[in-house]
Amino acid sequence: MARIRNKTQRQFERHLKTDDPLSLVAAMREQASSGGHEACLVFLDGLPGFFEAVAQTYEQYEDKNKMALRNLDLSSEELNEANRKLERLNRSMEAMLESLGPALLFFNKAGQCADTSSHSCLTLLEANPGGQYIWDVLKCTPEEKASFEKLLSLAFKNISAMTIEDLFRIAPQTYRHSQGLIIRLNYRPIFGQSGALQGILLIGEDVTEEAHYKALAKEREQQTEKILRLIQNRKDFMGLIAQIEAFFLSETPLFYEQISLVDLKGDLHTMKGLAGSFYMNDFVEVMQQLESSVVKQDTTLRSAFETIERVIPEIFAAIEDAKAFMQSIFGEAETLDPDSVSLRRKELLDFYRELCGAPETATLQKFYYQKFLTVPISDLLRSLDQHIRETAAALGKPMKASRLEGDNFRVPTGVYDDVFLSLVHLVRNAIDHGIEQSEERVIAGKSPEGLIMVRAELFSLMDEPWFRIIFKDDGAGIDTDKIRQRMRALGMDSSGQSDQDVTQNIFMPGFSSKRGVSVISGRGIGLSAVTQAVRKIGGSIFVTSETGKGTTFVIDLPFKEQAALLGDT
Repeated sequence: MARIRNKTQRQFERHLKTDDPLSLVAAMREQASSGGHEACLVFLDGLPGFFEAVAQTYEQYEDKNKMALRNLDLSSEELNEANRKLERLNRSMEAMLESLGPALLFFNKAGQCADTSSHSCLTLLEANPGGQYIWDVLKCTPEEKASFEKLLSLAFKNISAMTIEDLFRIAPQTYRHSQGLIIRLNYRPIFGQSGALQGILLIGEDVTEEAHYKALAKEREQQTEKILRLIQNRKDFMGLIAQIEAFFLSETPLFYEQISLVDLKGDLHTMKGLAGSFYMNDFVEVMQQLESSVVKQDTTLRSAFETIERVIPEIFAAIEDAKAFMQSIFGEAETLDPDSVSLRRKELLDFYRELCGAPETATLQKFYYQKFLTVPISDLLRSLDQHIRETAAALGKPMKASRLEGDNFRVPTGVYDDVFLSLVHLVRNAIDHGIEQSEERVIAGKSPEGLIMVRAELFSLMDEPWFRIIFKDDGAGIDTDKIRQRMRALGMDSSGQSDQDVTQNIFMPGFSSKRGVSVISGRGIGLSAVTQAVRKIGGSIFVTSETGKGTTFVIDLPFKEQAALLGDT
């Protein structure tokens, strides 16, 4: 309004030659009354121009007002159109989220889920995540929740040497669905323009069908591995079958002999472990149930025998299936005699030529002994690599191929069978108890893959030939505090023992510092079985350990050549 008043004032000055038109009109009235008309004529002459100027001013402002109103209408329409587009986009996004198969949700650094999520969350995660904490949505245990909170702290503060992807591997990888579905969880980081982590996208996928086909493929792969294992270790398999039959199924079973409950537990554990290495799953399952009954605290030797007798039919069926599978590979004529020896025609010819050309009996005896009564120790130890791969796969711990070092001397056949068969317990113990999970190894500055080294070497003890087997892993080492706690629980005093002495208690029957029992380990029997086999032939076993570096088992065995020659095995 002030602008219009000022502009009108300027028009008065321009056209009517006055800046006070009201005073001028009053003066003209006085002049007209007294007869003076000159000033009135000047005023009246300027009035047309004044009115024209005022009209133009109002027209200009009217045009501007119309333009402003038109612009306002356009802006309002654009705003309405933008709102309509946003609404359509929201509806499309909701429809897209509801139609997607995977469960999608977002959560922030506090673990709280956003209100926006896919409809599939209701079925795959059995919850509406909006406003909930991610660990509540995934039904995490208190330990998993604590791990999740630590993960978020490290990820959002960017204070971990681990990558985001490595940190996500610490989070739950599957959701425990009430209907038995297998829901795989994947985590994707969401970064802002500054590059800082803003949130995390969780993708839950139903992989039940995929897991089913993978299980079928794994079963076929296992069948192939089983066949290869039998072909490569036929003698070991036949020896195991004979051992099981002698123990359970003969007219005078070995478990009826003068055997202690401790030895019985060790024998059952060893047979279960060896059968597992040949994929005798039915037998392993029977042995697992049997072992669970026998290791109960109130079990007596008599009650253990009664339990064994009840499962003899199941053991018999499992052994018959294993023998039938063996014969399906090698033919009906295949003998299951573990003492049978297969010879190549070239070996027979070599033996014949040596026999014909032998200048003296001693040479022939040495040749015969080396050729038919001994085996390279590397052949006996090489099968451990297969045990390592299988145990690592079962426990989800990646392992490098085992390293076999040292001397490759020959040892008498049959003398050390129990010792080498029992070494499977060292493998299982090392991977289950010693080797850390990949994430823990990376944090500790180690390779994600664990390593087991086996070394064989000859030495002399009191002028007698001996040999040594060194079994070493690069795991976490033995926690002597846990060993002492277990000793206190068993009523043993460890106050006067060094850590080295305390560690030797792991060889005691039933001694295990691990909670929980599985087909792999946990009963405290495995290492006892190794010790029993070693001491049975006059050997010794010793363990050393370094926290964070690993554990080393040293087995010393007398070299028993005469035992092989006399057939005393």
